[in-house]
Amino acid sequence: MPSKHPFFDISRLRLASVQGRTSRVAVTDLAVPRLGNPSFDGYEIQSLAAHIVAARAMFQPVIFFIGAHVLKCGLGLYLRQLAAEKYVTLIASNGAATIHDFELAMFGATSEHVGASITDGTFGLWKENEQINKIAKEAASVKRGFGEHLGFWLSRWAANPGVSVFAGAYENKVPFTVHSLIGGDITHMHAGRGDGIGQASYNDFLIFAEHLKKMQEQGGVFVNIGSAVHGPEIYLKSLSMARNVLRQDGTKPAKFTTGVLDMYPLPTNWRDGEAGENEPGYYFRPWKTILLRSLNDGCASYYVRGNHMVTLPALYQWIHKLERENKESA
Repeated sequence: MPSKHPFFDISRLRLASVQGRTSRVAVTDLAVPRLGNPSFDGYEIQSLAAHIVAARAMFQPVIFFIGAHVLKCGLGLYLRQLAAEKYVTLIASNGAATIHDFELAMFGATSEHVGASITDGTFGLWKENEQINKIAKEAASVKRGFGEHLGFWLSRWAANPGVSVFAGAYENKVPFTVHSLIGGDITHMHAGRGDGIGQASYNDFLIFAEHLKKMQEQGGVFVNIGSAVHGPEIYLKSLSMARNVLRQDGTKPAKFTTGVLDMYPLPTNWRDGEAGENEPGYYFRPWKTILLRSLNDGCASYYVRGNHMVTLPALYQWIHKLERENKESA
């Protein structure tokens, strides 16, 4: 029986071209990966980098879950390089990552001025972005993940495929999974039907969960970069799925490492336990879920606080510095 409640009529929306939009970030603003001495130091970031290097030396998975603003602020080329060098074996993000990556690869710019466009109802209504919905529908029809099919499409038809993290991940056979919040992305404003987005994103959830299962079987590293809700929650559900299956097989979860890169001011004794329910820190999910609750005996966790524009390049540099030192001492 159809709903008794009225639906918003999306046929009345008027879309404009992204080509005429003023964007805040251009491909010329992207940070280019550079080696050399890390600009950000400390026990937490060095230790996390060391665990990543050790995990990949043993062919264990290293999973990054990023907030889409990591791409929007111009750090996509670092992720592309980490995937190309196989230091990262899976990248995950929310649906906004598809938009920023698509716009940079197709039009050379992304990130509109929300404050200016929301006042007159033009925010997010860009006709070219309808192609992302078509890609999601194609992904669902061929039983692919949303991210994989977007990478496939951009690697062939984007004007600037070399800046696309999705295209780079696809070309290097590294999954980039997309975890959509229906109604949370501008592409949903004129999606027409959401079944393609929902199914393609769910395919990615199952790919992500399978990689979490591999990490629980073999060990490895999970790093959450700037995702306060999506990353911790999808990690939590996938982890429980993996451990449920391992328990049925009589397998004890392996030791693994978690890391969080964010700007939230955790106390210096954050490892001693989570905050109380009446404290704001209790609701910062990366702390309680990723750094504390999910760990079993022998696991380690690290918190790197700082601006992503500083911490992610530094993590990249520390990985290469420690890899080089290991080879020199061998």
